[in-house]
Amino acid sequence: NAAVLVNESLEPRGTQIKGPVAREVVERFPAIGKIASMVV
Repeated sequence: NAAVLVNESLEPRGTQIKGPVAREVVERFPAIGKIASMVV
């Protein structure tokens, strides 16, 4: 399990994500896809 903290405008609070992120998450939150190291 994993979690990404987002602010009120649904942008991630962190600057990088180490590890894979599901494609469904990137479709719903494009800003998370920009900082993800891998999308599966």
